[in-house]
Amino acid sequence: MHSSTDIQIANDTAAAQPLRQYRDRLLRLADVKHMTGLGRSSIYAAIQAGTFPAAVNLTAHAVAWRESEIDAWIAQRPAAATPIPAPSPASKPKAPRGRPSLVPKVRASKISAPKTSTAQHAAA
Repeated sequence: MHSSTDIQIANDTAAAQPLRQYRDRLLRLADVKHMTGLGRSSIYAAIQAGTFPAAVNLTAHAVAWRESEIDAWIAQRPAAATPIPAPSPASKPKAPRGRPSLVPKVRASKISAPKTSTAQHAAA
């Protein structure tokens, strides 16, 4: 069983080492692209221009970005200048544009009864 002295020493040791409140993760390129909405070329061009956080080398062929730096970069982006209006419920939906359907439309007047052979007529 632990004595009160052991517990006090453990508490003093824990107090001496502050707990880390936020763990800074390392994000790979796919995560950074998803978070920022930028493509690979745009990210590397912005790094060259000095407007985007630089990557951290993990190995000779792998890099990652600190999540806190990406979050700070996103927070620095200006908000949208004008809000995008929501579509009004009374507006008529527009017909889809683009390539027409590959399935031909069949008119009711063109539908006919299945053809029967002369042998079937003779048997009837």
